[in-house]
Order: sequence, then C-alpha cells, then structure tokens
Amino acid sequence: MASHRFEIDTSQGPATQGSLDGRRTLMLVRVRLFDGPDALDGATGLPAGEQVYTDLLPVDARRLAIRLLQDAEQAEQQSRWPR
Repeated sequence: MASHRFEIDTSQGPATQGSLDGRRTLMLVRVRLFDGPDALDGATGLPAGEQVYTDLLPVDARRLAIRLLQDAEQAEQQSRWPR
C-alpha cells in the first residue's frame, strides 16, 4: 500500500464537536486524501482504493488552507513554469 495519496478534497462534517455550554455543536471540516479512479498501488499493482479521512476544527482547517496557499505561491515562484 502506498503511503501517500494523489488527490485531496474537503467538505463540512459529518463530524461535530460539543461546545463548552453543552447546547451547541461545532461542525468540523472533513479532509479526504485519496487516489484517483485509475491509480494503482505501487507495491501490488492493484487499484488503489483506500481513502484516508481526518476531521479538523475550523480554525485548524483555516491554518492548513493558509499554509497550502503559501507553499503553492513559493513553489510557483521557485519553478520555471508560468502561472
């Protein structure tokens, strides 16, 4: 099984986390890492079908998004490819 995934997707929920007052819940951001439909497992040559999920607090999802944007900008600046 490969230790990396080639695609990423996000959505709201379905996971929630309770709040301190016990009445309201905070919806989490679900991050899904997966391989495309035609991707093959590098070790076995079989279709790579396992998906990996994690649920983030909204503040952590924002931090991740900002970091991704910063890293994408740096990668573009250091590459020879036009934007």
